[in-house]
Amino acid sequence: MDVSKLYERAQSALERNNLDYAIDLFQQILTIEPNFVVARRAIRAVQRRMVQQKGFPAPAKVVAVLKGIPTLVKIAIFKLTGSHEALMIECEKFLAVYPTNVTILGCLGNAAREAKYVDSAIVCYEAIVEAHADNINALKNLGRLYAAKNDVKKAQYFYDEVRKRDPADQEASRAVTDLAALGTIKRGYEQADGYRDVLKDSDEAQDLEDDQRIVRTADDVDRGIARARKELEEKGEQPRTLAKLGDLLVRKGAFDEARSVYNRAQEIDSADGTIRIKLGDLEIKSLTMEAKAIQTQLQAAPDDDALKQQLVAKQKEWKEFSLKEYARRVAEHPTDLGLRLQYGKLLYQSNQMDQAIHEFQKAVESPKFRKQTLSLLGDAFMKKGMYDLATTQFERAIADITIVDDDAKNLLYGMGCAQEQLGNLEKAAEFFKRIYETDIGFKDVSEKIETIYKKTKTKE
Repeated sequence: MDVSKLYERAQSALERNNLDYAIDLFQQILTIEPNFVVARRAIRAVQRRMVQQKGFPAPAKVVAVLKGIPTLVKIAIFKLTGSHEALMIECEKFLAVYPTNVTILGCLGNAAREAKYVDSAIVCYEAIVEAHADNINALKNLGRLYAAKNDVKKAQYFYDEVRKRDPADQEASRAVTDLAALGTIKRGYEQADGYRDVLKDSDEAQDLEDDQRIVRTADDVDRGIARARKELEEKGEQPRTLAKLGDLLVRKGAFDEARSVYNRAQEIDSADGTIRIKLGDLEIKSLTMEAKAIQTQLQAAPDDDALKQQLVAKQKEWKEFSLKEYARRVAEHPTDLGLRLQYGKLLYQSNQMDQAIHEFQKAVESPKFRKQTLSLLGDAFMKKGMYDLATTQFERAIADITIVDDDAKNLLYGMGCAQEQLGNLEKAAEFFKRIYETDIGFKDVSEKIETIYKKTKTKE
């Protein structure tokens, strides 16, 4: 799934104050894109907000630890095996039930650092320092990471904070001396009241503050737009600020202005692939909204042939543009299996089965998308009438089923249909029954079972 769509849904959940769902969506984003820093900051902010609203007493912590034992076991295993991205996923799962656990938050920061996700690691250590200003380990890690980013001022600040708490710390003393020798520390550093003041003095301070601010309401969007416009006036047109303004304009629904802003950013930095993606997403969203508007008109006038033709034309335009856009993205990022999955879905919807199968066969290599992709592969082979090949894909996916959720039902249904087409009615009935036992109203599974019973009885 496109993470930008997930992020929009997460923002929408925040607007409704559905914090648990927002966290779940942010976790999905981070599973797909571990270094999606804005989502990492957002999930920390939402969890702090939940703790402030509901509290987190000692008994709740005990319950959280007991519930999280299986996750803690996985965390220990992934630490031993050095599986950094998998470790990050499990840490976030545990923090969802125990958000104030400094040990796991530190573990998440360490995993991000080892995976070379520097900004994500910084988010984690800063969250620790916000809650525990005396945590020397987090302070030292922030010093190291900012030094690695050549951000001398911030590195100097955090190492100096370590020295205040432990004057004998040799690493901090050496680092402060070495950083000072670079001669890049500006005046006024010593007057800073806290690490947030130091961040505000840096060139990227406002970006960081804005990124950490969760935009929830229309007023938040308007204020963000005003801040971005002011920054552009004061500092000139920077691609990052233009991109930020474009994102906010998209949220406001000002698509034409957003398109103009993104194009200006692209002109300044033509090599920035993220701007091209934003432009593509904007066109897809704009075409989607136009199609929905026509559908709304058609509901009021269902016999209007002109509106029907407009809708067909707009849907065709959406499909053609989406296919072209995702083909470009896959060509530019051939190892991004998430993109291949999305492109495959578009090809499937366009009835281009051979091309769709090709993309699904690539995407299935990712453990994240394995079950979903196998299901789609099975469906694609069904469309081509290759029922034996479809059963192979469904079997591979069904082997991973642990609970009968909607995804599992779709797999079982696909397998049942494939067996039915092959004439294996008893086998087909077995798969349909597994759905029937938990959800009698799923698709036409009741009719499927009745039909098979009648055919079997007639045969007997």
